[in-house]
Amino acid sequence: GRSRIFAIYAIATPVGLLVGPFLAGAIADLAGGIEGWRWVFFGSAVPVGLLGVGAWFLLPDPPRGQYEQEFVLGGQLEKDETLPELPITISTAYQRMKKVKTFYYVAMGIGVLGLALIAVPIQLSLLLEDEYDYGAYTRGWILSISQIPSILVMIAAGYLFDRAFRNNPETVVRLSGWFIGAFGVLVVIGLQFDSIWLLVGFYAIASACNGAALVGINPIVAAVAPYRLRSQAFAIVPVFTFLMGGFIGGLVAGALSDAHGERAALTIVVPISAFVGGYLFVSGARFLKRDISLAVEELLEEFGRL
Repeated sequence: GRSRIFAIYAIATPVGLLVGPFLAGAIADLAGGIEGWRWVFFGSAVPVGLLGVGAWFLLPDPPRGQYEQEFVLGGQLEKDETLPELPITISTAYQRMKKVKTFYYVAMGIGVLGLALIAVPIQLSLLLEDEYDYGAYTRGWILSISQIPSILVMIAAGYLFDRAFRNNPETVVRLSGWFIGAFGVLVVIGLQFDSIWLLVGFYAIASACNGAALVGINPIVAAVAPYRLRSQAFAIVPVFTFLMGGFIGGLVAGALSDAHGERAALTIVVPISAFVGGYLFVSGARFLKRDISLAVEELLEEFGRL
């Protein structure tokens, strides 16, 4: 059931991309002037801050490793209240998790894919402004509606990946890799058309493929990460995405865009990012069963020491 749960969780991304550009465009349009975009940050930060404060107080932490302990051991490990659990730093967790081959390949793959994930919406928005002369509001709703197929596909992918993970978990990793490759192909095809409907249509289908791939990431990480390191493992993956994609990808795509235009920049960055990222996913699939076994063995070893 993890794939279905994580699919619901992952849907928050396309829902945010569905609502976010529309609201951002509306806020910037209402604010008016060349400084209108500054109000977007303020308007977006307030609800996010309120939700963060509410989550801190209203969402309790479940027992760590509860479900695999019940599945593997038949019950939860007894916690020694006299020995508080020592915190695990991100650096320590990274040193441990990079030895888990599946996690390392997936993290590197999503990091490389981040070059395209960050560059595409930014450069596509600039393309709509420069070549089609669309204002902030129009660009906002165009990019918003392009996320509708992603929501529908991610719901279906959650059910399909859940079934596939039970039969052969390696299939989920490989499918995620192929979906990432399809994302790159479809974006590049769409960029060859001047028609706004074909351009946005191919981008919408590409985003759906990317969404299906992202559904598979969290179940994979959850399966191979030792339960004591799972929260840190989930925190490490976005670091790869935004460090490699948000920083390096932004610089590379921005430089290419300034020199050759948005279409050329995306045509260069997206296929390299998607094909290398997809290849890393597919290559890492062969280690998945071994890494799941190692995580179970670690749990059994801990149980044996109690």
